[in-house]
Amino acid sequence: MDFRYNIFLKAKAWHIFSMFLGIMIISPILTLNLHLPFGLSRFFMPLQMLFILVWLYVLGTQLYSIGPEIVPSKIGLFKGSIILTAVFLYLFIFLYFGPEMTSWPAILLAILINLGFIYSIFFVAKAIVYAEFREKSGFQNVGMVIILIWLFPIGVWFIQPRLQKIYTKISRTDA
Repeated sequence: MDFRYNIFLKAKAWHIFSMFLGIMIISPILTLNLHLPFGLSRFFMPLQMLFILVWLYVLGTQLYSIGPEIVPSKIGLFKGSIILTAVFLYLFIFLYFGPEMTSWPAILLAILINLGFIYSIFFVAKAIVYAEFREKSGFQNVGMVIILIWLFPIGVWFIQPRLQKIYTKISRTDA
C-alpha cells in the first residue's frame, strides 16, 4: 500500500473535522473580505466540497490498493468521477451561479455533480468495508458507511477511528 497520502488515514477525527471547519470559516471570509471581483471570489465558494472530494480520493485510492479483486468497481471510474465532479462543480459555480440557475444546462451540471459524488461515496464505502472485513459484505455494512460519509462533518467522527484501525493493521502486515 502506497502511503504517500497517509495523512488522511493516520489523522484523528478531530484533525479532519478541524481542517473542514477551518475551510468552512475561512472560505466565506476570503470570499467576502478580500474585495475581489465577484468572478474571482467564486473560486473560494466550493472549497468545502473540494476538501471532501480530496478526502474521498485519498481514501478510495489507498484502500483500493489493499485488495482490488474484492472491490468490483473500477478505480479509473472512481478517479474520473472525483475529477469530473470537481470540474463540474467549478463550471456550475462560474457559469450558472445566480438567476440563471434554472436553465437546463445548470440542472444537468447539478445532476452530474451529484451522481459523481454519490458514486465516489459508494466506492469508498465498499473499500472501507472490504479493508475491515477482508471479504465482500452486504449492503447493511456498506449502507451504514455510506450514510456516515454522506453526513461528513458528523460521520468523520465514526469513520476516522475505523480508518486508523485499518491503517495500523496494514502497516503491521507490511512491516
